[in-house]
Amino acid sequence: MRNQALGLGGLLAVSTALSFGCPKEEAAAPPPETAAAEQPEVPSSASSLPAEHDTSSTAVGLAALFAMPKLSGDGTVAAKVNGEPIPASALENRLRNVQVQLKASGLPQGLSRYDILDGALDDLIDRKLEDVLAKKLDVKVDPKEVDLFLADLEMRMKQNPAFETFLLQAGKDAEQRKIDANEAVLRRGIVREIKKDVEKDIETAAKDYYDRHPRDYTLRGGVQTWRIMIKAPRGMEQRARDAARARAEQIHAKAKKAPDEFENLARTHSEGGKRNEGGFIGYVGTKQYNEAFEKAVYAGKPGEVIPLYEDARGFQIVKVGERRKERVVPFSEVKEEIAANVFGSVVRKELRKRLDELRAKQEVEILIPEYHELDKKQVRN
Repeated sequence: MRNQALGLGGLLAVSTALSFGCPKEEAAAPPPETAAAEQPEVPSSASSLPAEHDTSSTAVGLAALFAMPKLSGDGTVAAKVNGEPIPASALENRLRNVQVQLKASGLPQGLSRYDILDGALDDLIDRKLEDVLAKKLDVKVDPKEVDLFLADLEMRMKQNPAFETFLLQAGKDAEQRKIDANEAVLRRGIVREIKKDVEKDIETAAKDYYDRHPRDYTLRGGVQTWRIMIKAPRGMEQRARDAARARAEQIHAKAKKAPDEFENLARTHSEGGKRNEGGFIGYVGTKQYNEAFEKAVYAGKPGEVIPLYEDARGFQIVKVGERRKERVVPFSEVKEEIAANVFGSVVRKELRKRLDELRAKQEVEILIPEYHELDKKQVRN
């Protein structure tokens, strides 16, 4: 049943996000290669509001894809896990969840009705399995944590009316928000317990990342350098260039008089790309910039604003700092930082493994005739 394209990592990312995402300990920025896959898709601004497509083909397509299917029996139960019912209302809410999200973000190419139902059912079954896993791990929901979770959500909704509208359109009324909050807090508890069991795996993943990205942990040698750029490209009208020179000389005089104010001067006056960083361009080494600039930088003393430097782009007011040799940062110094980054993917993989193991032992009954017909077509294809 588990749809590889739209399981926990695809379609379910949407409904999980609308259940308010991952625990805070997973919020550290992941390594570059996993960033796109790991970051939650929580709507947080007006841009998250669904566009008005009510009369478009997109809206018609979404309505058909996400229509509530007819159910077997009395129509109140969508599925059962070991006899425990998954109410029709839960499936309807899940379908609405994802429909609203895709109405805002756009319909993925190739998304089918089977994908929609399979992904929604997988998600709901996972929620039941999380209850089983929580009992095995002796994880309980702390009401105080749920209250804090809801209070934080209410604050966000008040601060951002578009976010509140989005949630309400997705079926997240007060009652559903409480259900989602309990699920999210339970999931946090499960994650905390799993983390204890995978500490070694997290460290191994961190070391693997460190070994595969040596350049990320190599500190370039050179001279610490700040720069204020006043643009005056050669070929511009002489009068304008003279004015730029005069301005650069005035700023240079201020910087010479108060080197400690250099970063503020850069934020105020620089016309270069590092203005917001206070003009800090890093450590200038050899064969990095043109030879004349490097020679001027290396001639300066720590804390000194060197003589006004001119090149084809204009005028540069430059401050130099300490010198350092190139060195590789040892793993011990960055282990915790990298571990925080890979934590999410390692724990998520272990959680998926445990849920799949539980699923293999459970009796799952799907009470949706349409789903079974679509499933047969999937097998034949």
